[in-house]
Order: sequence, then structure tokens, then C-alpha cells
Amino acid sequence: METIRHLTGATLSTIWRFASTPLKGRSQVLMYHSIGGNADGDARGIYSVTPEMFSRQMALLQSLCKRGELRVVPFGEEVPGTLSITFDDGYKDNLYVAATILESLRFPFHVFVNPSLVHSGQAGILSQREVQDLKENPFVSLGVHGYSHKPMTSLSSENVLDELGLARSWFAEIVGHEASSLSYPHGAVNDCVANLVKQSGFTRAACSKFGPLTLSSDQFRLPRIDIWSTDTEWSFLAKVKGHWDWMKWRT
Repeated sequence: METIRHLTGATLSTIWRFASTPLKGRSQVLMYHSIGGNADGDARGIYSVTPEMFSRQMALLQSLCKRGELRVVPFGEEVPGTLSITFDDGYKDNLYVAATILESLRFPFHVFVNPSLVHSGQAGILSQREVQDLKENPFVSLGVHGYSHKPMTSLSSENVLDELGLARSWFAEIVGHEASSLSYPHGAVNDCVANLVKQSGFTRAACSKFGPLTLSSDQFRLPRIDIWSTDTEWSFLAKVKGHWDWMKWRT
């Protein structure tokens, strides 16, 4: 089924490329989860990219950078002609696999860590010690991915504020400063949740809506380009170039 969906998407992207903006005119945030492991709750099996494919994808970005078509920047510094790389949940492979590849290319990246997953001791999830190890990497910046990993839209306003407060307190204790960035668990956000995130002291928050950043992008509903296990080198490059931007009408 995923193969059929991907083939359908590839066909639409071939058409959409004629309406896409040149790389130098677009800014975007890539969204990854696990690199070679098992993503939490990934029933469809689309959120774990193999290390080999991830390495090839990063090599493609490096080629674009060398040609002057693109720059990879830290999350929060996106301007036209740039791209940032983010990871949700906080997997061990972000530290032991992705970081090695990205460091070799000198690409900065951002990891949104979920405290409840860290506390769970679940196989494949970063431990507190490993989160601290990750923060020492000069190419890494960190944020939180909620606290309990529950969709915030399913919670009362009071519970959302509790979750945000707990996440920021945990982060400050482990990392040494308060979290300023967040990605919504399961991408779930509405007006109420976005306002509560802003009130809680965060400066920006990423969701799972597919698409590039624009001048009108809400800083508390930042869209991202979702990268899947089914992506080939061709479809990855097509996504980066905006040929899959038609997806913004579906998510």
C-alpha cells in the first residue's frame, strides 16, 4: 500500500515541479525520526530511514551546497536558499548514526526529545546520559517533543500547560537551559494549543504539516518536509526542490 501511495505521489510531483520555486527562493525544514531503528508507534513503517539511504540523501544535499544552490543551517535560521534538518522523538541512532554522518559533512541538526520516552527505558530511545552527550556535539541543537507524547489536542488546556511546564523543567535540568523550541507530538496542534505553547515561553514550534516555510508561516505551526523510508534518492531530491509541495493541501 505504501508503495502505491509513493508511486502516486511521485507522479503528482512530476507535474507539480513546473510550479515549484527554485531552491534559492525557498526555505524549508526536513523532518526525520529514526535512522535505522524502530520509530515509536510507526505502524506503517515509514519513519525509519536506513543509514545507507540517509547517507546518500545527505550526499545529495552536499552536492547542492557545493553548487551554491543551498545551505544547511541550524533550526531557526532558515532564510531563502537554506534548509534545516530535524529529528523527532530522540532515538539512539540520532546520536550514534545520524550524528556521525552529519558531522562528517559539517551539517547542523536539531533533535526534539520526548522526556517520557527517555524515562521509559525503551530500546532504541536516548537515555538521559545520551541526551547530555548529544548536547555536547557542536553541530546539535535540542528542543522538546512534548512531555508524555500524547497529542496535545486531546488534552485540556490545564493539562497542556502542565505538559509544557514539565517538559521545560526536565529539559533545563538535563541540558542546562530552558527549551525554546518544540515539535508537537503526532503533529497535533490547533489554535488553543499553539497559543498555550507561545504563552509557556517557547519561541517556535514545528508541526507535521507538509510544506516549505514562507514569509507568512506561523512560528508556532512551522511546516516541515516529511522524509519517509520509501523515499528514493530521486524522490528525496524532488521533495527538497519543492516538487512534492502539493502535499500541503492534504495535511
